[in-house]
Amino acid sequence: WKSINTGLSTNDVLALAARTNTEIFAGLYGNGVYYSSNGGADWLYANGDTLRNFNCTGFAFRNETTYVSTRAGVYRSTNNGIRWDGVNVGLANTDVAAIAAVGTTLLTATNGSGVYRSTNRGVSWVAANTGLTPRSMTCFLVSGTSAYVGAQAGGVNRSTNNGANWASVSSGLIDNNVLCLAAIGTNLFAGTSTGVYRSTNSGTSWFATSNGLPIASVYSFASSGTNLFAATESGVYSTLNNGGTWSAVNAG
Repeated sequence: WKSINTGLSTNDVLALAARTNTEIFAGLYGNGVYYSSNGGADWLYANGDTLRNFNCTGFAFRNETTYVSTRAGVYRSTNNGIRWDGVNVGLANTDVAAIAAVGTTLLTATNGSGVYRSTNRGVSWVAANTGLTPRSMTCFLVSGTSAYVGAQAGGVNRSTNNGANWASVSSGLIDNNVLCLAAIGTNLFAGTSTGVYRSTNSGTSWFATSNGLPIASVYSFASSGTNLFAATESGVYSTLNNGGTWSAVNAG
């Protein structure tokens, strides 16, 4: 690993998302959004006059529009962060932990009020908790035509109609405190407070796949081809065999 923090005001990064191979957005704790056009070689302050001092938790992209979820609602920009506009009409809970785009639909995961849905580019939102127990939601995964949402002490729920309704898909999740989700092909992965689980049947059932991992919280995933990386409270680990074995990758 090597440091790529030139231009960042702080190293406390909560979220990363790539819009293209070279364009990356970073959400910082208490410092809003930064943007890189060269794969992270350097970063530019991208808060306009709006997101200064915000805690930014996630990003979603639709065409040329970037959406950011924050602990104070959802904002969108059409010019790489030169200007951000709040898009929170109908969003009763603005403590947003994650955001995702599913086709032309936007979904937000809130801290305590479940999921909200927008079908008009964020102009307005409605609660989308049919079949879902509203609680502190943590993360989204979009895989094929399905959307998955993870929850604290609530396992995984799946929607096959862009969030209109949800069904629990948590069978086999001994630890249902789900912190992150990822997919490689038809394999789904759930990071929990005690390790990783995998599903090979669209979430219908899960099994632990943590050989080589410490018993530790898994906070986020990143994939590159068939390589899956897990960021844990004990460092970064990778697997090349869908979680069959994990190896520490912390040099640097």
